Amino acid sequence: MTKSKVQAFLQKYDLDADKVDLSAELEHFLLSMSLGLLPEQEADQKAQEQGVMPLAMLPTFIDIENKVPFEKPCIVLDAGGTNFRVAVLTMHSDREPEITNYEVYPMPGSDGELSKLEFYDKIVEFLRPVINLSDNIGFCFSYPAEITANRDGRVLSFTKEVRAPEVVGSLIGVDLKEALKRHNLPFDKNICILNDTVAALLGGRAFLSEEVYDSFIGYILGTGINLAYVETSNDIVKIRKSVSPEVLSGRMIINTESGYYCPLQTSAIEQEMDEGTSDPGHSLFEKRISGRYLGLLSLYIIRRAIEEHLFSTFFVTNFEHISQITTKDLDDYMRSPFGQGKLSQACANDIDRSILYYLIDNVFERASKYAVVALAAALVKADTGKNPLKPTVVTIDGSTYYKSLLIQSKMAYYIRSFINNELHLYVKLNKTENGNLVGAAIAALTNKKD
Repeated sequence: MTKSKVQAFLQKYDLDADKVDLSAELEHFLLSMSLGLLPEQEADQKAQEQGVMPLAMLPTFIDIENKVPFEKPCIVLDAGGTNFRVAVLTMHSDREPEITNYEVYPMPGSDGELSKLEFYDKIVEFLRPVINLSDNIGFCFSYPAEITANRDGRVLSFTKEVRAPEVVGSLIGVDLKEALKRHNLPFDKNICILNDTVAALLGGRAFLSEEVYDSFIGYILGTGINLAYVETSNDIVKIRKSVSPEVLSGRMIINTESGYYCPLQTSAIEQEMDEGTSDPGHSLFEKRISGRYLGLLSLYIIRRAIEEHLFSTFFVTNFEHISQITTKDLDDYMRSPFGQGKLSQACANDIDRSILYYLIDNVFERASKYAVVALAAALVKADTGKNPLKPTVVTIDGSTYYKSLLIQSKMAYYIRSFINNELHLYVKLNKTENGNLVGAAIAALTNKKD
């Protein structure tokens, strides 16, 4: 009775995970990817005709074929959702990569708005202790950036509630060098900008052979969500007129920026939540999957369930004092519904607990289905993973995937039932320690500017 009551509520507000059509969503996702590979004007025209928002599909100009040089240190930077990591990494032929001078700082702009000058000055402050330890800097920048042919990156936007609007439009490498020069620090560095999904892909590729595996995908499922895959360069239509025939003859990693995908279904509750974020109308896919937003989405769902009188008066009274829910709060409750977490303590009885359980479980079920659709789209678009003896390696990074109680198991189910059994595609899920740092170092050392 309780479950059917919750099911009716979810169906009323178009939030029922069972209503996510994997095949239809995959087709829509693939169309968004294909449009994103076209020149902007052509993509916009076709998008308007077909009612589909193109994904950014950002070329990286990073080749995965080059051999990694060993015993050569590289400064690595990792600008993530809440943290900014700095280290020096050296690849070895006979043992694990060596990481030294490792430090973690708050992500500039995550604790308050920064000007462009303040943003880059912060990074220089982080860099100062290691700036003389290498001439190469691999910068893993986990936000939308258009990578140029010389592997600099122009910031397109910030997600994950980072506030530094003046930085948007700037060239990261150019402005970082200017900041280093301003502080009288060595600035003549080879700086290679890449996305965290690209870094994850390269980090996985570093230790695995293409003779055994068909191709490689980088997948981030943490504070945000994104995928990178390897595309035939000639199929990236929007760069055909601007690059050399040599570039078009090879393969290139594509950063899909899949967090910006616009799903087929949108509920009134999600729209309400979206309007309260710092970037309404953007990152819609990310806002229903990533760790940054699952707690917030659940907060809005529970509040609407209260308005629909699903919970007891005791729960309503207690929940009035809860203004924030994190993904960790959701995990704490699902692990221990009778525990000491704030959601557990808000419940008066087993009916409250069951209703809360079904609501949260549905949020994770729905997120997992969408997450697998994105993975399936990368496989189909890359035309890989068809041979079970040579699966495509999917290197996954991100706290939501590894720390959430439910995401891994639910995604595993849909990978089997949809990707394996329906699409007949095969993957090997891979975890690489410090994959972002390893990938950033490989990118800088093997893709130097001309």
